[in-house]
Amino acid sequence: MEVLDRRSGVKLDAAKLDHELGRRAMTAYDLAQLSGVGEGTLSRARNGHTVQPGTLRRITAALLAAPILDGADLLLAQPGQERTARASTLAVQATGGQGSGQPAAR
Repeated sequence: MEVLDRRSGVKLDAAKLDHELGRRAMTAYDLAQLSGVGEGTLSRARNGHTVQPGTLRRITAALLAAPILDGADLLLAQPGQERTARASTLAVQATGGQGSGQPAAR
């Protein structure tokens, strides 16, 4: 088992964390309450700041304790593959709805 340097902390994958929150129909506030981690600490972690190993353990324990909502994976984008409705609309407009990869004629 690798020993973590307490001074450096660990960086969470925000997209994966958001995905896991979605699978459980939880908000960041819910996770903060369940884990005992401060909302500010959780927010900073979701924005790229490192957390202490103990904080990671508390967040992980809270996620494991929360039940996964049946069927949530059917509707959630996979981490890193989120695509906004606006981006999808622009892509369709740019191709003229044909999927050709060429801009629509005007």
